[in-house]
Amino acid sequence: MTIGFSIKSQMTKIMLATALTVNAASNFAHAQDTSNSDAVKIEQIKLAETAIQGGIAKAASAEDVVIPLAAFIFVLALVLGSRYLKERTQKQRLDLLRTMVDKGQTVPEGVIKELLSNDRSVNKLPDATKQLRNGYSFTVVGVGLLTYGLLMGHHSTSLIIGIVLLGLGVGYLAANHSQSTKQP
Repeated sequence: MTIGFSIKSQMTKIMLATALTVNAASNFAHAQDTSNSDAVKIEQIKLAETAIQGGIAKAASAEDVVIPLAAFIFVLALVLGSRYLKERTQKQRLDLLRTMVDKGQTVPEGVIKELLSNDRSVNKLPDATKQLRNGYSFTVVGVGLLTYGLLMGHHSTSLIIGIVLLGLGVGYLAANHSQSTKQP
């Protein structure tokens, strides 16, 4: 409820800022059309510019709230979605086991152990495959961050993180290569 309330208040602020901007623009136009003295015109123009800048500053504050909130909701959806998918898969496996037992089929001992154990070592990838996947992933992300940092004006944070990730990726790939050459 408070999130919706906060967004509504931010939208109200944006609408108020827009109204102030329109009012300031009309005051600016009115100041140019009237035949008042130059000092009065200059004062009205300054007031109109101040109101326009204030309206723009108020409108930008909604952006400061919505973008972090959207990022938080996205991460939360990823975490909860993966948890839901894991639980649904586990439920389907147990339903399959129950159906097999109800039909009188014999269930192999290994299948029961796999379904009821928390250890998913059967589904885990071999170490060499993990190293190769991690190596390529870190290398690609590192190169991407380095490219971003260089193209966008030397963002030092992205350059540093890119170099670290690139180093990790190259390290994983080198470890995978050295393991593959040792194995017959």
